[in-house]
Amino acid sequence: MRGPGRETRRNTVRTIKSFVVLMAVMVAIIPVASEVRANDILHIEMHAHPSGNRVNLSDYVGHVVLVNFWAPWCVPCRYEFPELVALRKRLQPRGLEVLAVTAEENSSSIKRFMELVGGGLPVLVDDDAKLHTMANVEVMPTTLLLDRKGNLIAHFTGFERGAGLKKVEERALLALEGK
Repeated sequence: MRGPGRETRRNTVRTIKSFVVLMAVMVAIIPVASEVRANDILHIEMHAHPSGNRVNLSDYVGHVVLVNFWAPWCVPCRYEFPELVALRKRLQPRGLEVLAVTAEENSSSIKRFMELVGGGLPVLVDDDAKLHTMANVEVMPTTLLLDRKGNLIAHFTGFERGAGLKKVEERALLALEGK
């Protein structure tokens, strides 16, 4: 006679296995940087928050640019944001620019998020999520790295507390050195 505990464990193991398979499939279909053409994304017009000035990524050619996609509801974004601000502070003198891009059009939601995380980055609003779509953003946060010519050279998804932005910073440093 088997108790309910054994069957529950079997169901839990099956659920975990299914989840692992699903995650493997999702990772396999996340687009790689080479699928996003920089020329396509450089000219998508956005507006700066809160000024409303029109901006596009081609305005930043000449800089190495991290384009960070975030949303006010994204909990990992809240942890990542201060690290992005610190990275910008360290590397901006060498030519790095970090842009915070959101598809959120509600100005008060953006303002609340910025107050929560302490601000510190230029915020661009991606009208109608055109840049999000062109960059195949499916996970928040997602970060793109563009070289000084505006070419897409790296694509990072998610944020892991503890690991921070180590890989992003390493790749940005290489780009700043022209590698």
